[in-house]
Amino acid sequence: MPENQDQEKMLSIKETAEFLGMGESTLSKKLHSFSAKGIVNDNKRVWIPLSSIPELKKSLNYNDEFDKGTYYSTAEVAIKFNENGLKVKRTDVSNWIKKRKVKTIMHMGYRYINENDLDQFIENIISERTIPEGFCTLEEAANILEMHPQTIRDWALNGDIESMRVIVNDYWQTLVKRDSLQAIKKKKRISSLKNFAHVDIASLSKKNETKNNNKNHNPNNIESLEGYLDVKFASTILGIKANSLAVFLRNGKFPSAIKVKNRWYIPIEDIQSYEKKIKNRNKTPSKDTKEIPPLDGHFTTSEVSNRINLSISRVIGLINQGLFPNAIKANNKWFIPKEDILTFLLNKKVDPGIYYSLDGYLTIADVVNRYSLSHSQILILIKKNLLPNAMKINQEWFIPIKDILFYQEEITRQTKQDIMKNLSLDGHLSVSEIVNRFNLGRNIIYYDIHNGVFPNAKKTGGEWYIPEEELNYYFDRKNNQAHDSNFIPPQGYLTTKEVAKKLGISVSNVFALKNTGKFDGIKKINKYWLIPEPSVEDYKNQKEKNQISITKPDMINELKQYINNVQDKKHLKETIRLYSDFSTTRLNATNGRINNIRRVFNHLKNLFSEIISNLDTEIYKLPNKDIEAVMKNRSYSSPIRELFLKFLKDTFLIKEKKLDIEYVLSRKAVKTDKDIDSERYSPDVYYLFELHSKDIEKHLVPAINSRHYANMWVLTAMLLTNAWRPSDIIFEMPHIDIEIINISELDWFIKNRLSLEQCQLVVNQLYLKLNNAEVSKTNADLHFLVAPDMVKCLAYACVISELHCRKLHDDELSFEKESLLLGSFITGITENAATSGSNTHKKFFKDEPKLTPFSSKKLHNSTMTYLFLDISEDEDESELALEVIKWARSHEDINVTAGYIKLTNRDGTLERVSINLFKRGHFGWLYNFMVQLALSDTGSPQSLEERTQTIEELKKEYTPIQLEAWAKTLLDYKNRKESIVTTLYKMSTEQLKKILIKVYKGQMPSRDGCGQCLSFPNCHFPNRKPCIGCINFIPQLQQVLIEAKEEFYRLIDSIKNCYTDTILKRDSVFLFNVLLLFNEAAETFGNDIVDGFLSSKDRKNAIYSVADKLQLPAVNN
Repeated sequence: MPENQDQEKMLSIKETAEFLGMGESTLSKKLHSFSAKGIVNDNKRVWIPLSSIPELKKSLNYNDEFDKGTYYSTAEVAIKFNENGLKVKRTDVSNWIKKRKVKTIMHMGYRYINENDLDQFIENIISERTIPEGFCTLEEAANILEMHPQTIRDWALNGDIESMRVIVNDYWQTLVKRDSLQAIKKKKRISSLKNFAHVDIASLSKKNETKNNNKNHNPNNIESLEGYLDVKFASTILGIKANSLAVFLRNGKFPSAIKVKNRWYIPIEDIQSYEKKIKNRNKTPSKDTKEIPPLDGHFTTSEVSNRINLSISRVIGLINQGLFPNAIKANNKWFIPKEDILTFLLNKKVDPGIYYSLDGYLTIADVVNRYSLSHSQILILIKKNLLPNAMKINQEWFIPIKDILFYQEEITRQTKQDIMKNLSLDGHLSVSEIVNRFNLGRNIIYYDIHNGVFPNAKKTGGEWYIPEEELNYYFDRKNNQAHDSNFIPPQGYLTTKEVAKKLGISVSNVFALKNTGKFDGIKKINKYWLIPEPSVEDYKNQKEKNQISITKPDMINELKQYINNVQDKKHLKETIRLYSDFSTTRLNATNGRINNIRRVFNHLKNLFSEIISNLDTEIYKLPNKDIEAVMKNRSYSSPIRELFLKFLKDTFLIKEKKLDIEYVLSRKAVKTDKDIDSERYSPDVYYLFELHSKDIEKHLVPAINSRHYANMWVLTAMLLTNAWRPSDIIFEMPHIDIEIINISELDWFIKNRLSLEQCQLVVNQLYLKLNNAEVSKTNADLHFLVAPDMVKCLAYACVISELHCRKLHDDELSFEKESLLLGSFITGITENAATSGSNTHKKFFKDEPKLTPFSSKKLHNSTMTYLFLDISEDEDESELALEVIKWARSHEDINVTAGYIKLTNRDGTLERVSINLFKRGHFGWLYNFMVQLALSDTGSPQSLEERTQTIEELKKEYTPIQLEAWAKTLLDYKNRKESIVTTLYKMSTEQLKKILIKVYKGQMPSRDGCGQCLSFPNCHFPNRKPCIGCINFIPQLQQVLIEAKEEFYRLIDSIKNCYTDTILKRDSVFLFNVLLLFNEAAETFGNDIVDGFLSSKDRKNAIYSVADKLQLPAVNN
């Protein structure tokens, strides 16, 4: 931040973009096109003062209306259409907006549609795209009449048959009246037979006469073709090419033409008629502008387009068709008289009288532009009859200017807010009023609104209003739950709760389906909505029919079927077969959760439809230029291009061919130091995360009140102490058996707190249950760790989350994934988890602004980095640090682990380190170990240059061979029979390091599995049953104490039931060793930790029960 701007809050481009709700790159580009007061460029970074935000909004054309409701972009609206089963592109939505089919607002150069207008807009478009009853397509009509579709299209264009133009299956199509088909066919047939006055009709076969009079003329009657012209001569008369005329004949433009000996003959009358038609079409009025009458009472094409809701091109088409016969053209512009418009509307069965006074009317869009009213407010005024003379024509409202002026006078008498309240909020209560009157939580009300409990709730001026009638029903239902459970619906009907259970969805989703018309025959009895059972079954069957594949075998079968259904691709037969095998292999090799497999499935499917199926030749025959065109085409996503490259290489390998050029595609850009810093929190912020998570008293009450808050507490604590993927934490965290700590209600925490022993019991459960958990991506084992200072906060968070979760067990309508311990991160029935949480989750950080915006990935990377740096800084050798992180992260390749860690070098620049390494020579590392070992106990650290000078002096005294001799001597000494402490002390640093790495990785397990063995695989005491007490045994605390507990009770039972002195002596010694182990653990880790496994009270009671049979060895004074 600039130093001279300390007194005023300065925002970076990223912070400003988040504040304005736009992309960082978009804002950066727009700042080059204009400037705002106070913007500072400092060290190649742009800083924007907070006071310049209003000016910046004005320069960006920021619409404040955008913040008062929910708006959708054209791309989002297109997605909504696709979800409703209508294939729509973004450009289609833009064209409909231009035609004013929906109200929009302009925000920062883009059009947005309000959510209140969206459903009606979708419904109108869907109704426009359905085939009206009684009409059929040209193809269906052609099948009925056994004629060419072009012939029927010509009849429709000439007005011989009633027709209309609509969009069907995403294309404009002409529809014709089904009932008129046979009549027009008969009429046209009689007309065409008149053209055969000079043709021997009797010579035509009966088959041709009954089907079509213009085909397969008898070749023996060529002399009877008087009055007909062949194609070559007819094309000369018409002034067109013979090939073009032949196309016209095939399309049916000359229905009376006949074909004799594979040659077409056209009646002279048809040629003359067509020639006259062309001349009339091309004939345009050539009036001089001076002779044009006054244009009062005339409208331009754009004005007519706005008034009758047709496009300008459609209006011009109507002029060419003669539907506006009195239209005149002046200066290349068409002017249409009002009388022609009224006649046209009359023919369309629209009352023309309403158009006589359109000059005094405004559309809703005009009113919005001229007055400070929104589209929804105008509709409310019309509905409340405050604009009494408004009229609706062709789905468009027209409002008299005098009504608008009268309304403006009313505004001067009372405020706009009072008017809107009187208009739409009579009988409604605001959320604030409900909170004060009924003592109901604000978050609960918002939750119920968004889940459809109050379907008629309205949002005005940023405040929600709920009808009092719905509130009364809501509280009646709460107070009469027992009575509600006894309600029995009529036979054949189901309640909304029964429907939710049957479909496996929530009740709010049932109401959403009801409001969108998914069920037929719904009725309401008293306060219960009842849905017919057959309607529910139909919806369920349709849903199952359209359900996507949710297992890997289903996806493989679906993809194979999709590939094999391709027709007319014989030139790609081998490529399609190879791609089918390739896609099956890729899906089988994909691990992880189902959403990850589904993503690969979609990429493979898109690759086939976009690239593979459109190839001109087999893929192994593709020229280099075609391959490069695919690789450089950024309209294909990077994953699709990567899969294409892999398939290409596999195919060439199978065909034993070699690519001429080696192609490489990389999606990963080179990261700068700034990028790396942005992926991790600073040490100060990371430390603040730890302090915030450990503040139990601060989080206790909010966590009790909100499951989302408690779940975020668990996630944060786990990310601070484990290097797991956030998604693995969400899906793998087990439920807690809270019965062992005797807590069953959240209210328990109001006056009580968990003891350290109870916290340790909870963590012990996590350790045991997570022992066999696997990473979803690689199926590797997860390694659960918890720092001692994080035990309490993790235990509190897990117990409270478990109590919240158990509340859902009684709700049969909750989704399966929501019943997970951290199920609030998973919405609906999908497995896509919001790993950084929703806005409700992030309330966990509301009192700590430095911790926001929160990113689970960023915190995860920070934990790995700081754990690595902590180990590497504390130890003389940092090689173990990366191994530790690899093990904690469950990675298979250490190079993958390195990518998550931002490495630092405490020795300085790379140039300085390189010079010192060069001076030390090839075996410098060996001499460095010797010097380090010699100075390890002196407490005299050396700088990099001092260490290099010492190594140079040592190289003069000892050669590498002499050092090897030293190593051999140490190895021989190690093999002598000594105590384990002496053996370890005498080991070389390299050997000790290797053993420690193996111990840490768990590669030297003890025989009983309770820890690690330094003599693995050669056991020095093969006759021992437990390894506890062996000098080579390194215990693992959690597992050792668990096993010690089991061994303790086994020995107690053995002593109770045994009367042999030898066995009693043996088991008494073993019991003494187990008790000694518990005592040492208590001294090291505290009594509370040990009591979490086996309390001291239980130990004492068990010892007292066998005290009379214990035979411990005598102790000499």
